[in-house]
Amino acid sequence: MSRLSIHVNYTNTRRLILWGVSIVIIGLVFKLLSWKAGEIIIISGLILEAFLFFLLGFVKDVPHHEQSGTMDSVTFHHYLQMEQEATNCKHQLATLSENLWKINQVLNGINKAVEKIPKNKS
Repeated sequence: MSRLSIHVNYTNTRRLILWGVSIVIIGLVFKLLSWKAGEIIIISGLILEAFLFFLLGFVKDVPHHEQSGTMDSVTFHHYLQMEQEATNCKHQLATLSENLWKINQVLNGINKAVEKIPKNKS
């Protein structure tokens, strides 16, 4: 059995999806303003969107560099840059976590010190 697959031009697919979203938004404006045909426009847009998303369910998700068969140097450089930024982000999150823990400890110490201060019974 052959596997069902659809070859898609991603630019045209995005355009169709955006048209469907635009139709739904226009229909919502019509409905909110109580203009005629608002419901029909909304339904038309939603049917278009459902059809497109149904078709996209059969599309194999292939990264752009695999479509052309090679990863050009600009794409590879961008990939390396993103990888470095992810590593930096990981380290920054670890530092943030440590600093938040230290702030929590300081605030707990201040809270305990405030609780020890005798209260005036005036």
